[in-house]
Amino acid sequence: MSGVKVTMLPVGQGGMNLIEIYDDIGGEECLVNLTLIDCGFDRTRPVKLTSLPENNKKSVEYTVEKMKERQDMGDGVFLDNVLFTHRDTDHWIMFDNLWEELSGGEYSIRKTSPGKLIGNKFISKDKVDLSYFINTAQKTYEYQADFTSPCIMFQPYYEIWGKLSYQDDITKTSIHFINKRNNNACLANWIDWDMKIRLFSAKEDCDIMHAELVFEESPARFCGTWQNESFSWTSDLPFPENESMRRELFLNFINEVVGEELGFEGILGIGEFLDQFEHISRQEIKDIVDSDDGYCDVIENAYVGGNPNANYTKNARLSGVGLMLQRLEILTKNAVIEMTAAANIPLYDPLKLYVVERLSVKELTEIGGGVEGESVSSPAILNNGTSGVTVLMNTEDTEFLKFFFPGDATVHTFYSIAINDACSNFMNAVWTVPHHGSYTTNYGQCQNGEGQTIDLFPAMLGNTEPEAMVISAGLKSSHGHPNYTIVEWMVNYCEAMGKSADSHNICFNKSDTKLGDWAYTSKELPIYTILEAVDGKREIAYQAHCFTWDGDCYEIEYSKTEYCKASCSEYKKLGEGNQSQDTELLRTQGDGSGVPVPPERLFVRRH
Repeated sequence: MSGVKVTMLPVGQGGMNLIEIYDDIGGEECLVNLTLIDCGFDRTRPVKLTSLPENNKKSVEYTVEKMKERQDMGDGVFLDNVLFTHRDTDHWIMFDNLWEELSGGEYSIRKTSPGKLIGNKFISKDKVDLSYFINTAQKTYEYQADFTSPCIMFQPYYEIWGKLSYQDDITKTSIHFINKRNNNACLANWIDWDMKIRLFSAKEDCDIMHAELVFEESPARFCGTWQNESFSWTSDLPFPENESMRRELFLNFINEVVGEELGFEGILGIGEFLDQFEHISRQEIKDIVDSDDGYCDVIENAYVGGNPNANYTKNARLSGVGLMLQRLEILTKNAVIEMTAAANIPLYDPLKLYVVERLSVKELTEIGGGVEGESVSSPAILNNGTSGVTVLMNTEDTEFLKFFFPGDATVHTFYSIAINDACSNFMNAVWTVPHHGSYTTNYGQCQNGEGQTIDLFPAMLGNTEPEAMVISAGLKSSHGHPNYTIVEWMVNYCEAMGKSADSHNICFNKSDTKLGDWAYTSKELPIYTILEAVDGKREIAYQAHCFTWDGDCYEIEYSKTEYCKASCSEYKKLGEGNQSQDTELLRTQGDGSGVPVPPERLFVRRH
């Protein structure tokens, strides 16, 4: 082994990390192992490469360049390992763009074996992305179309997606319209004659309309409720007897009943969308998927963390975690493996990824579910808290510069790490900051053995002494992270340790909401940052600005004013746990100093 390089690519509102391992083969340095950790983006469904922002394109191009370099080893492998720390579509979505870039356009992922065909194919048509999926073992054929309108204030104006699915003798069509300004939604589903249409108001958090086609009445008639009042609407069209007639009836209902009312601007665009979302047969889906060899078995090993229930709760769309997992299975030579705590993921001897923690939902609820105001169904518990937390280490060199990958792990996860005395595994490591510097998942308090209330995140910094910290939040992230308080804690740690407090080309949000003021720390925004040991020494070289942003960097304030007025330091204590006075659980310094944390916890959450 001649060298190791860790590349951190901010993409969308997530992050993508590459571990590149080089060795001297025949007098030439070759990329012998390539591992990808997460693959985030700010959409919830696949998007064509041509539709990506320029900085995300550069990240995809860089990764694919490395995948091709790895494939030059001649064993057919593009990636030795893929790790998805948790099951959130935002952390999978650019995965598709890698294969699109490899193929240079339309591409497919498919695998054939006796009695079984599994495949995906993706095509772009007039700004609509078309996706095809087959699993003949389960007799499933699916066809999906996605459209996202031009962005306004860095957010899509509206999104429309449609899915046609065949399974056994059942044919189902779904059309979803979402206004991204206010998250109002129109949802329609029909199986043969059974058609249901629903309008949802995000502001009022309720359905404002339910409509159902009355069976076999002609002309076609809908009955239901509108703002809790009964209503009936009769069309000029006959009762629909086939797919084309059902689509025409649905469009007629949208035009005459919904229109532009109740904040559903853009909904009339469904008509143009349906022109491109054609009604095709099972055989046509198979012919499209089977039209070329595509990719299969080009990833050596795949590892997945997070809440397994997300496979089912999010698979209503083709880009749902369950179907993304099916794509990963097609691409992977070996079975997709669930990450477990204390497991070792071999890379290239003597390098490995060690799984520091991977909590189950039950374990998380035992930590956070008993806190007043913290529901056991909270996304922070069910999804982010179940992230697989890994560290890159060298089993033969204790001086090797470790790299710490916590994914979207929450303060609950770190509390478990602390009380199980697992911090020693990532001492003096380079951190990717958990959940891109999110305040709501990184902030929590507990009491130490002396009964003092401490902030857990800065306590972890002080007790593990990171060599450096990098925030992988993407440009103009709408999630409100990294948060200023998290950045401030990092800066305070650096100053206390005598380290450079240069914030190194990161951006932060001045409030802890999706709205508010943004500020950037550099005039030249980095597309990715490479961290690597220099000449084997414990030094870090920041190789930023391999690609630079063409536009000016400036402070921007959202046009809306409903952002949080409270300062980041104002919190409300929501619950207490029993305190232990005799157990020191965080790592202590050689002189016996350090910040102990008891097994019982006291978390405080924000108002």
